[in-house]
Amino acid sequence: MSEEQRAVLQRAFAHQRGGGEFALAIESYELLLSSIPPHPDILTNLGAAYAALGDSRNAIRSYEEARVHLEKALRIRPEACHVAYHLAQLWLMKGEPARARELLSPVVEAVPDFAEAHMSLAAACYRLGLREEGDRHRDAVIELKSGETH
Repeated sequence: MSEEQRAVLQRAFAHQRGGGEFALAIESYELLLSSIPPHPDILTNLGAAYAALGDSRNAIRSYEEARVHLEKALRIRPEACHVAYHLAQLWLMKGEPARARELLSPVVEAVPDFAEAHMSLAAACYRLGLREEGDRHRDAVIELKSGETH
């Protein structure tokens, strides 16, 4: 990656994380991806920015854009738990808890202290009527959060 491309990446990251300027972040990520081969981390950030941008008017388009980029990132790096987590969030938002559960189950097995993944998996299970499984993941969140120091 050239110095100019690194600068574009830094700007995109700053827009997304620092200022919540998701449209500017998307513009920067897309510019970068037009000049380099697909990179899973950039695709993941692009997908997350599209998801964050998803207001009620543009939600479907934003979620579909996010899904495309996240699925591409997951194909490149299938073991990337953070990518699977973000994609599962989209499936939950779209009312597809079974698809979210399918993605989140291996995530919590691979990273048992990923509280947010347990929380999302509990939500997916409850929506599917799997109360006992949902309770287990809810309890895991409570246990993980009780061990945090603030």
